[in-house]
Amino acid sequence: MENTQSRFALLWYVARAGCKEGWQLLKVQVKLVIRYEPDRENYLKLFRVHHQTRLTFYGRLFLHLAGLRRVNSITCASGEPGEGPGGQAFGQMAVVNFARASGLCYVHSPFIVLAGADRSMQDWIATWESVFNLGVNEAYRNPCSRGSVNCAHNTDIDLCFGWGGRTDELVASFKTLIPEFRSKYYMNKSPRVHDGVIFGVNVRRCEVSAEQYAYMYTATEKIIRIVKRVKSELDLQGIRYRLCVYGQGDSAEFFELEDLGAEFFLNADAVWTMHKLVEADVLIVAKSNFSYYAGMISDGIKVFEPCAFPRLGDGIPGQPPAWGWSLFAELDGWLPCAEDGSIDRAAFEECVTRLLERRTAATGERVQQDEHFLC
Repeated sequence: MENTQSRFALLWYVARAGCKEGWQLLKVQVKLVIRYEPDRENYLKLFRVHHQTRLTFYGRLFLHLAGLRRVNSITCASGEPGEGPGGQAFGQMAVVNFARASGLCYVHSPFIVLAGADRSMQDWIATWESVFNLGVNEAYRNPCSRGSVNCAHNTDIDLCFGWGGRTDELVASFKTLIPEFRSKYYMNKSPRVHDGVIFGVNVRRCEVSAEQYAYMYTATEKIIRIVKRVKSELDLQGIRYRLCVYGQGDSAEFFELEDLGAEFFLNADAVWTMHKLVEADVLIVAKSNFSYYAGMISDGIKVFEPCAFPRLGDGIPGQPPAWGWSLFAELDGWLPCAEDGSIDRAAFEECVTRLLERRTAATGERVQQDEHFLC
């Protein structure tokens, strides 16, 4: 009886969600037909794809729950307006995770549209497919397959498949997949080759500001406080390093970091920047999916702001997977910082010890902390 009630509740939820998406799709279509907002035509076309994808998802899932047509595989073919490589990669990884945890088959769909392109969209997509390698050793989706659903734009896939309240299982499952995602990243790349210690700082500017998308923005003053705190911890342990600032913006905004000996690599090629963030030995993570991905793949020390990990229920859209970014706070190498930039000294020292041990094992040489050179 309980299973029957649960299935009926899911059917009702999916039916209502499908009707809502159908209504949104109709409104967008009307605007396009009557050219109500001609200056936003391309943007509206992307939203039409968005709502069509969600409507198809709910329609096929309704048939699955009703026992009329079984869903046996899921994919993530995203074309979210304004979403960049990092965000869409996390969307795909969330679907991989859910497929593995729930016993469904994951089939890979290449990216459709990625924000931030500095070349043709076809080349931009091919480049980032090669960076993430998420489709390696995976089946590829047949767009005509009725047994497959596209979970892009659907952050409630766990609820739709009856996994409501099982967040802890999804978090635990994702943790076990991180080595696999890291292995895929390195399939066509070599690990770090620098001999010294790289202290990387990722800053996010341009499309975010204190006024717009404030939850993704970190004030310059706070970035400098965090850098100084981490720098003092490295100095106390006698470790010499390069202080490198990656990301967006103008170096003039961070002149205090220049006084600390920072080298600036701002507004550089995005793929090159991703590799540099991944290979940093110590990384101050920015509030962006791009930076979170680099931190996840990196085996270095990642310092982050706890507020950088909002959950979907907080009214902040577009943050897959549904269980939020608090996952990283529970992983080795991720160290939260306080508002004043301070970090747990004992935890940092432990992370540094592990870092030096890994480097010693990799080079086959005994590396003394005070012998790290400024490369």
